Amino acid sequence: MKKKTKDIYYHGKGTGWQKKSRDNNPVKGYPNSNIDFYDKNTGKLHRRRKIGQSGSAAIDYDVADAYHDKDHSHKWFGFGKDLKREYKGQPLNKKQQKEFNKAKKKRKGIKK
Repeated sequence: MKKKTKDIYYHGKGTGWQKKSRDNNPVKGYPNSNIDFYDKNTGKLHRRRKIGQSGSAAIDYDVADAYHDKDHSHKWFGFGKDLKREYKGQPLNKKQQKEFNKAKKKRKGIKK
């Protein structure tokens, strides 16, 4: 069973309000921005959430874990209270992988 970790997260562009999901992760933010999630214990990046033009989560880039052997993405669909994340992860294309690798290097090893 996967161990739950506490997240610390940073906004890519600006900071401010965010609507949080059931698991206490922000699903809304400034349009066309990123939110990076770091494992509080290790300080390593484990998710980058891209916020779309509407200010809602559009896509998540996740690192490999016990269920996925490679980095992958999950799209968000629905509106308002019906906003849900796609269950099955899709492999990243070259552009997405390049952006995700850059984010991993940007704040590698941060601890708080």
